[in-house]
Amino acid sequence: MMRHKLKCKIAGLVIFCLASSLAAAQDKPGGFEAPLMLAIPGGSFSMGWAAGEADERNLRTVSLSPFLMSATEISQGQFESLMGYNPSRFRAQADSPRRPVEMLSWLDALMYCNELSIRQGLSPAYYKNAELSVLFNDYVEGFDWHRLPPAQAREYYRRKADDAMMRYDFFIASGGIFIDSSAQGYRLPTEAQWEWAALGTQEDRAAASKAPAGEAGWTRLDSKGRSNPVALKKPNGYGLFDMQGNVWEWCWDGYAAYPRQAQSDPTGPLKFEKYVVRGGSWAFPPDSARPSARMAFGSFSYLSELGFRVTRPAPRAGHGLDAAEKPRDQLLRTPLIAAAEEGQADILKRILKAGGGLNARDARGYDALSAACASNPSVEIVRELLAAGFDPNAQAPAELGYRSRPPSAYLLACKSNPEPAILEVLSASGAKPSEGGDWGLTALSQARANPSKPMIAYLLNRLDADGVKERPAGVLREFVSATPSHEILELLYAKGFKEPDWRGSPGEFHRALFSSNQSSALVAHLLKRGISLRDYGFYKENALMLAAEANPNPEILALLIKAGQNPNERNSAGKSALAYALNGNQPANAITLLKQGGRAASKLEACEGFVFAAMKLSSAELAELCIEWKKAGYDIDEPTANGKTALSDIISSPGLIESLRVLLEAGAKLNSYDGGGRPVFFGAPRANGIDDYLRLFRKHKADFSLREAEGRDFFQYIDAPSNP
Repeated sequence: MMRHKLKCKIAGLVIFCLASSLAAAQDKPGGFEAPLMLAIPGGSFSMGWAAGEADERNLRTVSLSPFLMSATEISQGQFESLMGYNPSRFRAQADSPRRPVEMLSWLDALMYCNELSIRQGLSPAYYKNAELSVLFNDYVEGFDWHRLPPAQAREYYRRKADDAMMRYDFFIASGGIFIDSSAQGYRLPTEAQWEWAALGTQEDRAAASKAPAGEAGWTRLDSKGRSNPVALKKPNGYGLFDMQGNVWEWCWDGYAAYPRQAQSDPTGPLKFEKYVVRGGSWAFPPDSARPSARMAFGSFSYLSELGFRVTRPAPRAGHGLDAAEKPRDQLLRTPLIAAAEEGQADILKRILKAGGGLNARDARGYDALSAACASNPSVEIVRELLAAGFDPNAQAPAELGYRSRPPSAYLLACKSNPEPAILEVLSASGAKPSEGGDWGLTALSQARANPSKPMIAYLLNRLDADGVKERPAGVLREFVSATPSHEILELLYAKGFKEPDWRGSPGEFHRALFSSNQSSALVAHLLKRGISLRDYGFYKENALMLAAEANPNPEILALLIKAGQNPNERNSAGKSALAYALNGNQPANAITLLKQGGRAASKLEACEGFVFAAMKLSSAELAELCIEWKKAGYDIDEPTANGKTALSDIISSPGLIESLRVLLEAGAKLNSYDGGGRPVFFGAPRANGIDDYLRLFRKHKADFSLREAEGRDFFQYIDAPSNP
């Protein structure tokens, strides 16, 4: 299909959007949270980086038409509000709705794009055949886990995963995905669009010049072993957040070597095996987050480091701006609401005196008092609004059509204010801490988002004063997830809150405790209280397993072992704490367990965990793990059930030559064969950078006379036009 040349009026863009306002950009009253789309101008640039990895060095000029791109990675709140489920690993925290959605495949991202297009009245971009049958959730016959209620969907997926992968592979091989490039609907960015947007404005490039992620992105250096809410770091000049780090972002293109010729609006190669992801992630080192750095994953990869953002073509000439593109305040704020939220007391007083905007609500459903209380206001502003007649218990009327009615001003103040002074003013005007919000929120549960000892003490005393006897199960779990101080937990214990008895889903309190980035001081405090340390959940996990998998602080493991946890205990499925650490991409924990005598449940479990971890770690982390691995008596060349080794996987994965160097220096056998009967070094990339691999192979005495199953030696093999 013929691509329409697009152009867009690019206005001077001034970004004044906090994380909360981005997360709240919402269709009204469409019932879902739509991403905020920003205009990216067209232009030409030299794609790649001469000083980068081998797959970046083939520079060529690329010209792009203008387009729109979402200001942030698609968040869990945005995804779930539209699709009805949340596949993310990091979905149990208080701030999860603002964290990027992850654990979803390339095809899941395409289906989100189509659903968003249809809901906004735009022509969808993706089809499953040349007859333009729209791509929806039924893309593989009989595999419709997305349509299940969220509580059942994940377990259904786990049971169907192997079967689904086979059918999915057949589906792709028998036709692939078609794109209507003339459609105005949402889509994944092409690799070229992504790099152009990530480079930012000329001012961005002059300041950073493709430098590693720092203040602009979450990487292994500062992520604390997890994804983080979108839009907390500095945006680039286009207003785009998290283009470096947080999660890898799916692109439309397949992965292959760059062509040498100049291109206009390229859409990727025709032949490939994996899809490009860009931007680095919380689990990878900063160098992977450079704008030109490339990585690739299979289309059915489900990883907690994988997310996406969306693009759209710029409006076509002569068609004007549709409703989603009108230049407007994304929160639809009136002057009164803006003054209340931004703390401009003088302006607010003048507007109130003129009697303007008293009944208005923004796109979140907030009136001026609610907007103020959500922003840690001054007592002066709250008193002015109450004097003007605003009700601290009021909510948006149901007939306005919001997906969920917003909480009251009192509850919003509990969430945003560390001190109780505002609550005292609201209480004097009749505010009730237990009212407001269709989500069943209470003042106490709201306060966990920003817990402070004075606020929690005030609310607990207020509950007593109001005669509230109920102590809801799960409150402690909610506070533990928010990583409070142990003083706050002691306040809750003293008022009768107890660890919930999760008979239907045992261990959720402990999972919140040991799977979050808790401090060792808090864990030590709770250990003194004698909390249970084992038999959590369906698989009878213990605290050591949960901490090893998701808590990047090895001091926690030392505390648990000192408290009597056995590093060689197995869960009901026979899985060890060491396997949890390796599969959870926690090298420091794996090393701690090895030093403490922790071992895998079997040789197969050990080698599969090592192969998985080797692909994720930085070269320095891998070097340290190799030392302890060998000390523990394990073989770094041990193959998995399908014949893969860490060496074969790293050789065949572009951009990991430093990790390859580490394995070879640790003694990995270069002249061994992979599961397909091919010498492992035959898997080296044949295009750019092959000379780097050859130098390394010669240094470690590769036997180039070895032959693969069809009788070809290494040089005959890499010169062949195509290889299986």
